[in-house]
Amino acid sequence: MASSRFALTPRGRQISTYAWIPRTAVPYACAGGGLLYYQLNQSGDFIDALSPNRSIFHDTFVSTRWTPAAHVCGGVDLRVMRQAYATVDAR
Repeated sequence: MASSRFALTPRGRQISTYAWIPRTAVPYACAGGGLLYYQLNQSGDFIDALSPNRSIFHDTFVSTRWTPAAHVCGGVDLRVMRQAYATVDAR
């Protein structure tokens, strides 16, 4: 998975070439995608709904696959202390 994140407001105020004052809260939006691998194992007694007598049979079903995945998210970076930040994120 990979994501790109974009700040919705400036991250701070520049006061000289190499110094700036960070904002207390910086909201952002992000989007991304990638590949997801899954494996599903299902074992037990099943009912054949298509047969006239609704027979019950025992079986194990296995499904493994790679599938594309995408996500969008948003959140805010919060300045908690001088050198500590917290991130709140929702996907």
